[in-house]
Amino acid sequence: MWIRFKNVLVGGLLVGALLSGKTVVALSASITELPRGIEPQPSLAAAGCEESDLIKDRAVVRAKLEAQLMELVEDCSKKKLFATRTALYELVLEFDPENVEAKKGLGYKKQKDGSWTLKPRRMAPKDKSASLAEEIEAQKKEALTVYAEHLLAVLKSYESVASKENRELLMSDVLAVDPNNAVVREARGETLLEEDWVLKETAIAKQRRAELKDFVRAAFASLPPLAAVEPTPREAAFGLPWSVVISTPVGRTLGTASKAEIEKLSQAMWVTRSYFNDTLGARGTLPKELTVYSFGAPADGLVFVDKHPDVDEDYRAFLKTLEGSGIQGTGDFAQWAPNEQRRLDGLVRQAVAWLFAGAYEIFPKHGWVFEGFGLYLTREIAGTRLTWFVGPSSTLDAQSEQELRDRLMEPTTNWMNEAFLILQAPGRPNLKKLLEKGVNELTPEDLLYSYVLAAYLIEAEAPHVPELLRTIGKGKSSVLAIQAELKTQIPELEDRILRWLSERLAR
Repeated sequence: MWIRFKNVLVGGLLVGALLSGKTVVALSASITELPRGIEPQPSLAAAGCEESDLIKDRAVVRAKLEAQLMELVEDCSKKKLFATRTALYELVLEFDPENVEAKKGLGYKKQKDGSWTLKPRRMAPKDKSASLAEEIEAQKKEALTVYAEHLLAVLKSYESVASKENRELLMSDVLAVDPNNAVVREARGETLLEEDWVLKETAIAKQRRAELKDFVRAAFASLPPLAAVEPTPREAAFGLPWSVVISTPVGRTLGTASKAEIEKLSQAMWVTRSYFNDTLGARGTLPKELTVYSFGAPADGLVFVDKHPDVDEDYRAFLKTLEGSGIQGTGDFAQWAPNEQRRLDGLVRQAVAWLFAGAYEIFPKHGWVFEGFGLYLTREIAGTRLTWFVGPSSTLDAQSEQELRDRLMEPTTNWMNEAFLILQAPGRPNLKKLLEKGVNELTPEDLLYSYVLAAYLIEAEAPHVPELLRTIGKGKSSVLAIQAELKTQIPELEDRILRWLSERLAR
């Protein structure tokens, strides 16, 4: 069947068919606007059209534009608009690289072997009349506008059967002649940011990061007074030189570290709870009767472990291999890392873990959440990411892996940039497999991917985060939870995150 439409013959298709409403691009809206003057019609896909017809109809629309451009070329020749004609020839070759007339018009000469070579010009072509050239330019612009509209109509008609690749193909066709086409940009989930088209998530995340900084400031502004109290008889029995004992509504903090550090750790617990709840839409609480011990010297920590009444010999031997730990069966958390920065990082990281367990039932078995979110939140509060647990790399040699681990321990390292280098390289972690790993199964590459995914969700998809975490905590697989909550498939999310990350790094 052939149908005449706006002087365009489109084989097997009325280029105004109504969309079915399915998603054109993952995480984006479908194209819901019809081009001007195009009447909606029932989808022909339902009447037996196949995706191969889309390619045929795309070719028809492109051929019509090529014919119109060649008509303008003829007008240019008559009106001696040689510069404009040259530009039209170049445009024609973009649509039809084998157009012989355009090649000859640009000065190409065909060789005996069938190849074409460009003869050098003696001088640049010029137009005889600027006003006539403007008229031709206006006609060209109108032809390109109609061409873009017809491509959109083709896309609408076949949306229910078109593959992702062919949807992208037609949308790219439109953007090639109309880079600011709002219909396509909306369908691709894009928006204008600082005069550039970017993912909507990129614009949302930029604003969200400013909001997250406000959460930190608000948490510090809400700090309660720090009350100095006496150590309990059990604490006095350790025989350690406590510098100060601080009590706040979220727990007690004491140790042999400096008074300034003990006060800072007390504040960190309060700030972590406040920031966690504001950022993740939670109502998390820290353990009841929580007491944090921080030791300025590792030897003091070992004395604490030796004299703790609730630690038996086997447990004591295990604790001495660590730099800190909660004490099973008690509300005690002790740490004896060798410097203040690591002790602060360790406490904030542990506080985040407590809050995740209480608010969402998230535990180390939920590897990507536990590590990704935990490290993102810790960095925002403590400024460091020093507490993490990963196994050996699956792609790096021993030296490269150690260099990566060393870089990640540096507070000044840009983890987003390190992640981008890994995620755009061959052999990047498989997101679907990563989402099902526990903490002990993660590699350094997995850790970085988890961190980026947490950042993407916190910054760009904040309204979805509470329900996503709740369903994962209740036992739903991360893959299914993400697909259901974000309305996307994992491969499409992988591509979107990589683009989002590149745009984030550019800003």
